[in-house]
Amino acid sequence: MALPADDLVDAVVPALQASPPTPPTDSTLTVVATDTPTVDPDKLAAGELQVWVFWENYEPGVPASRGEDTGGVTVGVVAVERYTDAGRVTLAWRRERSAWFKAAVVEKLNDPRVRVGGFYPDAAEAVAFDRDQLTGKVWWEAFTVTMRKDE
Repeated sequence: MALPADDLVDAVVPALQASPPTPPTDSTLTVVATDTPTVDPDKLAAGELQVWVFWENYEPGVPASRGEDTGGVTVGVVAVERYTDAGRVTLAWRRERSAWFKAAVVEKLNDPRVRVGGFYPDAAEAVAFDRDQLTGKVWWEAFTVTMRKDE
């Protein structure tokens, strides 16, 4: 029997792949489930927008009322792309990726009207943007959201 956390991760991957906003210009989207996102920018192919989905923790189902239990899973999403053009990372390039991340990940997983694998968002963490990575010509953003499922 799979953990609810694994079930949610397995549901998030196709949700992010299914009719996402178009990836940024010249980018190829790859979304994978992982236990540990390991980022090696030198191994990212040019134009590869890599997205990792993983769970950080889960709360076992507890009685919420006489008829149902509720449990929570905190899911993390990390997106990374290497800048391959000569010179510094441009503001337009970074903005295009950040806008894509907001639409394709944050808005999709943080919409209380949308269920992903039967889960709905409960609490979202701020989007983390790693400016230090840009000096190494890598864009990196991360988002975590706690999702609940009534059973």
